[in-house]
Amino acid sequence: MKKILIISISILFLTGCSFGNDKKEINKVVEKIETFNIQETEVIRYVPPEVLSNEIYEGKCWTNSIAAYFRTDAWRCNVGNSIEDPCFSLSQSDRVFCLVNPRDVNLGILIKLTEPLPEHFITGNEGKENGAWFIELEDGTTCSPITGASDVNEKGERANYACISGGDIYGELVKGTIWTTTDGREIKRVWQ
Repeated sequence: MKKILIISISILFLTGCSFGNDKKEINKVVEKIETFNIQETEVIRYVPPEVLSNEIYEGKCWTNSIAAYFRTDAWRCNVGNSIEDPCFSLSQSDRVFCLVNPRDVNLGILIKLTEPLPEHFITGNEGKENGAWFIELEDGTTCSPITGASDVNEKGERANYACISGGDIYGELVKGTIWTTTDGREIKRVWQ
């Protein structure tokens, strides 16, 4: 975003000479560029692909997903000593697809269940509208839910998301036309 702003301002100043240095017009355009941000957070309802070529592992799911706690078709599963969360139900009832980054399906794993899926227990979070199991901030930073113990900030908010570039997001996401974090960072995309 900053590169676009710098390039746009440079072009304005270069072309400003041909406008006879009409500063009012240039200032109006610069003002519009400075206030340009994302117009709306893209909310993506994740649906696993029907055809998966991933290697198949054997494992089981024992409870609702913690990462996608608001979905009734998401699970917390394990393969050997590895915990996978979220894992999504597929049309084949004996399989789930686990994925931590929805932008690259090749990073996911397919689990052939050694036991039937457990019954989903009601938590009261089903359908929660401000939940997300993967987010992309306005600057391109991506973040995933912390599904284990985490720290609490000075406001008493739990660290709910860890970001790839470092740092945590504390508290709940704030839903709106443009979603934000509690510290005011804009969110470009959320995967629910």
